[in-house]
Amino acid sequence: MMVHCRLSRFLPCLLTALALLPAGIVSAAEITWGEPIEVYSDHQHNAFTDLAKYRDHYYLTFRQAPAHGVDLSSVIVVLRSSDPMRRDAAKWELVTALSMPGVDVRDPKITAAGENLVVTAPSWREGRFYEKRLTAIAHSSDGRHWTPFRVGVEEYILWRPKRQGTFWYAPGYYRLSRGAEAHIRLFRSTDAIHWEPQSVVIRQHGVNESELFFHPDGTAAVYSRGAKFGESYLSTASVPYTTWTSKRIHETVHGPLVAPLAGKLLGIFRARIDEQSRTAAYWVGGETFERLHVFPSGGDTSYAGFVQTGPGTAIVSYYSTHLEGKKTSIYTVPLRWK
Repeated sequence: MMVHCRLSRFLPCLLTALALLPAGIVSAAEITWGEPIEVYSDHQHNAFTDLAKYRDHYYLTFRQAPAHGVDLSSVIVVLRSSDPMRRDAAKWELVTALSMPGVDVRDPKITAAGENLVVTAPSWREGRFYEKRLTAIAHSSDGRHWTPFRVGVEEYILWRPKRQGTFWYAPGYYRLSRGAEAHIRLFRSTDAIHWEPQSVVIRQHGVNESELFFHPDGTAAVYSRGAKFGESYLSTASVPYTTWTSKRIHETVHGPLVAPLAGKLLGIFRARIDEQSRTAAYWVGGETFERLHVFPSGGDTSYAGFVQTGPGTAIVSYYSTHLEGKKTSIYTVPLRWK
């Protein structure tokens, strides 16, 4: 809306114009990034995090295995805390560790969907690294007692589910081998447990991890990781999300996360900064990003989670190997904004 002001009425008109600005939008300078809290560390490779609030607790999930690569002994760990903003790792208690016989589970996403808390885990069956993919799904009706993992979606790797209207949506990527054409498909669900394939978002060599988000007008958008640093894709579609337009963007979105924060969209990705892999936060939503913060991180790192904990507060989770002498550890970082 445009407001026309006459000089004699400048002050009242200015106040009217200010009132029409979107409420709650903050600048980068108004965000305070706390110091990282090491939540979990041992001799294992702990990585690929996500966060959710379910009833009275906050849940943190990650993968644990001997190494980054495919390992059939991998498990998905779920911790919970009633007060995750406190600088006390002991506030996180172990809830469960989920595994699936003959399957490498990784990249877990945790979602509070109605009465259930749902974990989706991209997985590889025993075999070559780039073959026999699936998404395993487990859920709980109380946060403590969990169903075993089952095959939720064959052949596709689902990323983070997002709710829009009465449905849950999630992008899933498909690639049989390194040389084969890859594509991203949109899936839809009423409960975030049982999924049905919908439209093809993009067909492009090398696309894989893809984060879905929705603009206020209902437009769907997907950031997809490309085959190398500095190569990603932005795809958009209007309701009913059947016809997509895609373009290449010159940004890096490894392990992508996009979440609303104070009237804007926060993106957290693994980026290449000063020739090093770092976990970094940005304002996003289009073809270019505005960097907000670089987390203490390096080496094998990123794959963040985000959850708001109250008015003007939130926590971010991620993993990193930046501390000398340590394997990958899980960190949380408190955020505050005005």
